[in-house]
Amino acid sequence: MTELKDLLTPLKIQELKGLSETKKFGKISFESALKFILTNGIFPESNSSAQGYLELEDWLRNSSPTAQLKFSATDLKNKTGEILDEVLRGKVVIIEKHGRPIAEIKRPL
Repeated sequence: MTELKDLLTPLKIQELKGLSETKKFGKISFESALKFILTNGIFPESNSSAQGYLELEDWLRNSSPTAQLKFSATDLKNKTGEILDEVLRGKVVIIEKHGRPIAEIKRPL
């Protein structure tokens, strides 16, 4: 699975700042949200609601242009070109064998 910090872009930071000011994720401050993302999901404050952090993670993963796609090993064999096109569009592709993830394909930095 892609680390949270890898989904963070300058645009997402600006969006996160605005969402934090409107209390989209409960009482989580912008600084705490960044700590959570940069430490890949470690809760920076013990007195904060876990629900807010879960909503923050869902927002980041589901609104990211580098969302994940899953394909089977058979799909990789039969649809290599299509899968590589998705990678070129910035998607992270997870290859599964018998329902278990075995590889991740993504664009180099």
